[in-house]
Amino acid sequence: MFHRLLSSFAIVSFALAILFISFFKTIRPPTVIGSSLDTMVSSPSGSIDYYLPYPGLLPDHPLYWLKMVRDRVRLWLAFNQTKKAELLLLYADKRLGAAKALAEGNKVALAITTATKAETYLNQVLVQLESLDQEKEEVKALWQKASLSAQKHVEIISSLTLQVPDEAKATLSKMAAQTQELVRQAQGTIGNSENETETEIDDQEGLEEENNVEDDSTDTEKESEEENSDLTDEDAGELSEESESRL
Repeated sequence: MFHRLLSSFAIVSFALAILFISFFKTIRPPTVIGSSLDTMVSSPSGSIDYYLPYPGLLPDHPLYWLKMVRDRVRLWLAFNQTKKAELLLLYADKRLGAAKALAEGNKVALAITTATKAETYLNQVLVQLESLDQEKEEVKALWQKASLSAQKHVEIISSLTLQVPDEAKATLSKMAAQTQELVRQAQGTIGNSENETETEIDDQEGLEEENNVEDDSTDTEKESEEENSDLTDEDAGELSEESESRL
């Protein structure tokens, strides 16, 4: 009885420690790209240049449920919507890394379930990004990350089809096709944003040219008025001279 209570106390203490640490990490959640390579899984040569974070505990670990609770708490505490999108992207990439590790460990069914969760998170990333201010630079940067991540997901899921039995290949192939649609969606948004930026630049240049033309026209009118003024003064002088000569 005492050993059971001690074990329960140890598990609860461990869970609370994880939640406590996660609370402080939520303020500045780690980004997916640009993190330390010591904790990243590098991409093979010739593949998509994107690094997946180390997955940590895998779903077959007895304490994995604590990790799930921690992740949900961090999402719940992420009041900054941009940071929330970053967290969702991190979870998507971690789940994909876990699915890859499970497949390599011949735990195909659990690998497919985990990969499905990864793609669910990835889809949530795009939904979250669409709700943000598209003019912000940090949002544009996140779209770029999400696009690269989705391409990496397609690459890894497609490679997994070569490692699983035939009955699982169809599921992974369909998953890769669905993720490819997310790639197109992200790239379409990025393309629209770039086109809008180019249009704004062209409009600004056109406005500057119009202003320059107006300035030139104003200068020409001023020069013409000055010439007319000079001619008027000369005519007045000639008339004055004629009047004096007549007198």
